[in-house]
Amino acid sequence: MNPRSLATITGFSYENVRKVLQRMVHAREPLSVSPARGLYTTLGHPCLAKPAASTSTPPPQTPVPTVAPVPTAPCTPPSPAPTHNPPAASSQPPAPLDEGPQCPIPTETPDPPVPASAPDPANDSPKPPASALEVDACFISPESPVPGIPSVPMEYRTLGRTGWNISPIGFGAWGIGGRAWGPTDDKTSLAALHRAIDLGVNFIDTADVYGDGHSEQLIAQVRKARSEQLVIATKVGRRLNPHLAQGYTRQNLTAFVERSLRNLEMEALDLLQLDCPPSEVYDMPEVFGILDDLVQQGKIRYYGVSVERVDEALKAVNYPHVQSVQLIFNLFRLKPSEHFFSVARERQVGILARVPLASGLLTGTFGPETHFAPNDHRSFNRHGEAFDQGETFSGVEYETGLQAVEELRPFVPQGWTMSQFALRWILMFPEVTSAIPGGKNPGQVEENVNAAALPPLSPVDMMAVETINDGYIWPQVRHRW
Repeated sequence: MNPRSLATITGFSYENVRKVLQRMVHAREPLSVSPARGLYTTLGHPCLAKPAASTSTPPPQTPVPTVAPVPTAPCTPPSPAPTHNPPAASSQPPAPLDEGPQCPIPTETPDPPVPASAPDPANDSPKPPASALEVDACFISPESPVPGIPSVPMEYRTLGRTGWNISPIGFGAWGIGGRAWGPTDDKTSLAALHRAIDLGVNFIDTADVYGDGHSEQLIAQVRKARSEQLVIATKVGRRLNPHLAQGYTRQNLTAFVERSLRNLEMEALDLLQLDCPPSEVYDMPEVFGILDDLVQQGKIRYYGVSVERVDEALKAVNYPHVQSVQLIFNLFRLKPSEHFFSVARERQVGILARVPLASGLLTGTFGPETHFAPNDHRSFNRHGEAFDQGETFSGVEYETGLQAVEELRPFVPQGWTMSQFALRWILMFPEVTSAIPGGKNPGQVEENVNAAALPPLSPVDMMAVETINDGYIWPQVRHRW
């Protein structure tokens, strides 16, 4: 259990308990206690010792509240894209990387094949087909998903109730859109996307505001050049100005979806996510009714939400057709594992971990003198000047984050990078479907994806994360997100 819990139980001061735990951690002594803030660090946890049971979870024991009536009756989503198993090798050469962004031209794409296991018309939560992931959540496949190309052996995890198997390390496409991460180069960005797919990544997350659609357009170029089956997730809502709950209307949401369809050159969006809407939206069932209608119209296949706070995630999963929740989860943000993961597991909702490297702080490459470009949000949004402060360095003060990173550094195993340690920690949680770090060049992508092939962290390492978090991070973020 954590220092605060031990202090309460034993009657010793919090500071004394924390110092004892820190000595144990730094000495790497065997631990006879385990944290109790929802972290999977007990000695008997399957990720640390033996294979776990199937990742499939039983149906919820309690009924899930339904969405308020909408003009058309709730329906089962149309036949989804096929189960997204590890991609096969492309028979087409990659698109030329020296091309700049192209204007989106809607093109006709073939209808998605019917999956091997058709959904039950009475239930929007079909069981995955027999080929879906039915192994230990910590299992790492020894087979390369792309024959002939050196790739990363990794598990593939099932996304919500879609039946889609996606890579545990995805590709976060905020950075390649430009405008918020300093200078970008389209040729390098396209090379990063291609390299991710080469390595077995089949999940890409973007949004209509990333470079005002430029990120979506780059993904469209790569998608046309590859034969692999990819799951493309995008987000809408942040184009509203002002960004108010009243703006989440049928007219606006439909317009946003149609714009993303043009940018991505798709007939139907694989996964549409509301992009951190105002909290009031989660008390507006009519919004989720509109999303149900967009599914029925064939414009989107499934939908989920992206949230800023855990309480928003808990409200969102009360809507029965929400398939995924995207939230900030990393070494600096432990709260989701304490208060939300068990609910997501019960409801069979996928979890997408964004900002997994805390805007680069957890790469271990920053220092007090690190300079960020003026158009980089790490310069202009450190205190929430442009959008939620939590999106920049996970809401942690920069100097405090640097101190915490130095405390974590001794626990990074030899041969690993700090980034890989941070990503492998996230994958210790079987509820997480995919972590979505950004990658502005092929080298960053390779480093990130390789984390999926690393062995599990030890209980001592997991305890170290929590102890260091308690001392540096928890006081700054616990009351906000």
